[in-house]
Amino acid sequence: MTVHKKSTNVRKTSTKVDNKSIKVHKKSIKGYQSYAFILLLYFMLSSLRVFGVPNPLPFDITELILVVLAFINALFGPKNINSN
Repeated sequence: MTVHKKSTNVRKTSTKVDNKSIKVHKKSIKGYQSYAFILLLYFMLSSLRVFGVPNPLPFDITELILVVLAFINALFGPKNINSN
């Protein structure tokens, strides 16, 4: 009678951190453009909630202000990248 053992392939993970495997997100102009586009969509939805109803909630007004500030940040981000 032959007994077959199941082979378990267990990967051993090392706790050593390899510097090549850690990716640092670089700031890119294309990333800021994508961020600004997404913020425009949020601005559209937020402005409909603020200006489309008679009594908007304070959170909706705060969201609109934060989206505008984040969009201004996205506009001036590439300028800072090019100056460095």
